[in-house]
Amino acid sequence: GEAEFAAPLSLLLTVLWTSAILSLKRYLDNYLNIEKKKRSSPNQGERRLAIMGDAFKALADPTRRHILELLSGGEMTAGDIAAQFQMAKPSISHHLSILKAAGLVTDERRGQNIVYCLNLTVFQELMKWFYDMGFAKGGESNEK
Repeated sequence: GEAEFAAPLSLLLTVLWTSAILSLKRYLDNYLNIEKKKRSSPNQGERRLAIMGDAFKALADPTRRHILELLSGGEMTAGDIAAQFQMAKPSISHHLSILKAAGLVTDERRGQNIVYCLNLTVFQELMKWFYDMGFAKGGESNEK
């Protein structure tokens, strides 16, 4: 369930506060630009890196990170999310669009409301990448 992802999500959000994320974003952008020059059509690995790059770009903004923290408590309507901020609803809508485009949230129309929730699949991919790259360490059973 969602509870088992609370600690990894908290870890991810903490790690993303560091300047390392901007370095990772630049690395991914540079890698993708080099690879685009090599080939005209991206392969699956390049598409995965592009999706991760979009996620890092989305997570670079504190308002969007706060929206994700709110959604970690469960699904919310766009109006409920907007009520948590002192900014215009179109600005919140723009942030939600960026999070949706990055695959970090999903939305569903229910009557006149749009309900948002976290897309944990992307967070799982990001966490896997952090572990694979050695930025995060596993439990004692994973250590040698």
